[in-house]
Amino acid sequence: MERKKKIRGVVFALLSGICWSYSGTIGQFLFSTKHIDAGWLSVMRLLLSGIFLFAVALLKKPEMLRKMWSSGNDVLYLILYSVFGLMLMQYSYLMTISYSNSGIASALQYAGEALVLVLTCIRLRRLPRVSEAIGLLLMLLGLFLFATHGRIGSVVMTRQVAVWGVIAAVSMMLYTVLPSRIIGKYGNLASTASGMMIGSAVLAVMNKVWRFHVVFDRELVFYMVIIVFIGTVSAYYMFMQSIMDIGPAKTGMLSSVETISSPLFSAVWLKTSFTAADCIGFVCMFAMVIMISWSALKQKHV
Repeated sequence: MERKKKIRGVVFALLSGICWSYSGTIGQFLFSTKHIDAGWLSVMRLLLSGIFLFAVALLKKPEMLRKMWSSGNDVLYLILYSVFGLMLMQYSYLMTISYSNSGIASALQYAGEALVLVLTCIRLRRLPRVSEAIGLLLMLLGLFLFATHGRIGSVVMTRQVAVWGVIAAVSMMLYTVLPSRIIGKYGNLASTASGMMIGSAVLAVMNKVWRFHVVFDRELVFYMVIIVFIGTVSAYYMFMQSIMDIGPAKTGMLSSVETISSPLFSAVWLKTSFTAADCIGFVCMFAMVIMISWSALKQKHV
């Protein structure tokens, strides 16, 4: 049974990363063919996924929802996590895709893993370990290659991609560190479902999504279903199940396959072209997550 759990954890971690990358590539496809707004897509993704997960939480964990929403301090903390972590991460990721592609957006967002490490080192007042330092250097090399294609003094990354990529990385860091208090008390399901509902409401007001005219057809509905149920709900379920099966460090390491699968989906399906420097950059970002996660695994076994 233990062996089956480990196998399931490995498979689910890999699949969660692949599902996230596929949904991001679908976003790139919808931006280029349906010309929909990234804000609108972010709202719909959060809202529809949130409604589904909230319904599941009401059936499976109604007491957790009741306790969480009856605590004023925890609701305030939940709002902070929902807006600056969950919502901002989803929105900035799709905005980065709209200005570039899903491969670059995923790679830039994963720089948030390095920011978590930096924050941890500052909090614990320690220097990065050897493997962590190598990971940070790999991240810097990857970012340099994305920004310049390896040519010093020549910047090829647009300002919009740089700004939204930085926001995506910072929001991923906040998404990682903010919810620990809420999730620890009320569980992942109740916290994430509520966070998606709050985040979608705030983003809808910010972007005034009711002003967007979106033409629904069978293709758009089909891909929205995939984004919600495969790229969000299923990916979330498999990621959390993997954490329970093999732990957060291994899950984070394996799910980072997204940094490789995103550009692969984009290149094969949408014929997005990447330079040799971009490809090396993707490998650097993937290796960065591996090195940082490897350090966490080693310390766990000390």
